[in-house]
Amino acid sequence: PTSAQLEALDPDDPEGAWAVAFSPAVVHPELADGDRLAATRVPAARGQVLGRDGAALVADAPVVEVGVQPSRATDVPALAARLAEVVDVDAAALTERITAASPDAFVPVITLRRSDYDPVRDQLQPLPGTVFRESTRPLAPTRDFARALLGTVGAASEEVVEASEGRVLAGDTTGLSGLQREYDAQLAGTPGTSVTLVRAPEPGASEDAEPVGEELHAVPPADGADLQLSLDARVQQAADAALAGAVAAGAAGNGSASLVAVDVPTGDVLAVANTPSSGSNRALTGQYPPGSTFKAVSTLALLGTGLTPQEVVGCPPTATVDGRSFRNFEGGAAGDVPFAVDFAQSCNTAFVSLSGRLDAAALAAAGADVGLGGTWSLGTGAFTGSVPAGGSAVEVAAATIGQGEVLASPVAMAAV
Repeated sequence: PTSAQLEALDPDDPEGAWAVAFSPAVVHPELADGDRLAATRVPAARGQVLGRDGAALVADAPVVEVGVQPSRATDVPALAARLAEVVDVDAAALTERITAASPDAFVPVITLRRSDYDPVRDQLQPLPGTVFRESTRPLAPTRDFARALLGTVGAASEEVVEASEGRVLAGDTTGLSGLQREYDAQLAGTPGTSVTLVRAPEPGASEDAEPVGEELHAVPPADGADLQLSLDARVQQAADAALAGAVAAGAAGNGSASLVAVDVPTGDVLAVANTPSSGSNRALTGQYPPGSTFKAVSTLALLGTGLTPQEVVGCPPTATVDGRSFRNFEGGAAGDVPFAVDFAQSCNTAFVSLSGRLDAAALAAAGADVGLGGTWSLGTGAFTGSVPAGGSAVEVAAATIGQGEVLASPVAMAAV
């Protein structure tokens, strides 16, 4: 204890024990009766996410947070249903949150870019109970721009607060998903603290009068550090547009697709696109049979057996291995042609007929030679592939055309 604290101890206790004779000045010499100390968390400037050319991929942009104040809502289920129609939220979950909130709480519904809010403003503003907050958030150029990779920034959720082990507090702006969350400690920096002496109001002062404060102590925030990526904004926007075009043309099957662009000389990942853009980053972590793209790996293995591009390998409509029939796409057949033609036309039956030349571990070894199943230093999680070593003759035949138990992610095959 300090000398000031010892002087505050009162020996005149009837029990003969020491007791504390407390006064506000013990806490701070300028603190008087009725005064209080207020500690304020001072946020640090968030670091930027930079693209390959050093320009910011994510920058502060205006947003509007749409919310509900329960005390103003006249018909909560109807309000939630209408908001679900306009901004595509879960009406049942929203109704539950509004009902459980205190009357004057701000119940968040959705945060919209200003450009997304303006077209629906006239539908939202008249709804009884809706309230709005305007601010800025770190945003990518478009809503879909590498969204699953970059992630989002917003008010800390309970899950994020718990996982941070005290680093993030309720109300903080923090990374919620993607790289923004994975690298939040680097990007967010360290908040500062300001301790202010708030004087007791003067006698007769209005209850609405602003309290007078005097800063007694301050620890400045340490700003976050930038995060450098290899993404190329131009290539990323082209990848997003290509996927959107494929979906619009009905060429994306069930509407779920991913695209990764890699710079061949350096191995840098230039674009990571997914459609839908929300949800998991399937382009990096998805596990799918690679199909005919795997024939490049099979060809590497077959060339190791002595096969040459000029060797004639038949491409019939079907081929059978141990009773299992394999066929070409749409039943096509090229006839007896050089293997180079089989490869160019992606002939399934030619590869299946050659699978007997491969020993049990040949495909796995060829896959490892091009990085499949290896340990990558990508800077974030990725599934690098799985090529089984061995198997039955049918399993090896299926593997040569990227089927069976062979699995890879889009980024893994982009790097082949």
